[in-house]
Amino acid sequence: MRNALRRWLAILRRRHFYQLRTRFLLIGHEGHFWGLRAAAQAHGAEGIKAAIRAGFDTIEHASFVDEEGIRLAKEHGTALSMDIYNTEYTLSQGQADGVLEENLAKERMVSAAQREGFRNANAAGVKMVFGSDAGVMPHEDVGGQFAVMVRFGMTPLQAIQAATRNAADALGQSGEVGVIAPGAWGDLIAVEGDPLSDVGELVHVDAVIKAGLRIK
Repeated sequence: MRNALRRWLAILRRRHFYQLRTRFLLIGHEGHFWGLRAAAQAHGAEGIKAAIRAGFDTIEHASFVDEEGIRLAKEHGTALSMDIYNTEYTLSQGQADGVLEENLAKERMVSAAQREGFRNANAAGVKMVFGSDAGVMPHEDVGGQFAVMVRFGMTPLQAIQAATRNAADALGQSGEVGVIAPGAWGDLIAVEGDPLSDVGELVHVDAVIKAGLRIK
């Protein structure tokens, strides 16, 4: 698939026909031709809408999604993967990690827009999936995303479904992951409290089951 994309992009360059929309259409079409899902990393409103129109399955970040982008995502069944927890970590630890002040100021500005977009998209009924952008923080901190998703409009159940059922749908793995059912992978976690009452319980994992076997 990678070689096929390279050949097509080389042809488009020679013909001086290399606009963003054309690239998106090509990648989305070629990925689906090979039975794969297509994900676009897009922050800007126009890039988000171009990726949705091109048939991408998921949009990562979607920081500046606007009203039209939300409408298109719902119409096309495109899932938004919005990593709205990152701000907590970046603003609390960024200075100590050597992040420049101008970058921290940008984080404040972008996160405010992204969280408003998250709230609006969820309220509009757009398919939402749990996104962490976990390279920004230690992986064990990713569970903090659940509480932020609830703070910005989701119910605890919706937040859990975003990380399980919705994520499985977005990956084309419904029935295999993100569900407790015969024939599924059998990947589970367990916590002492009730995450439907306090979704913060999911930060404190007491047991991990992988492929049906307890490993923690």
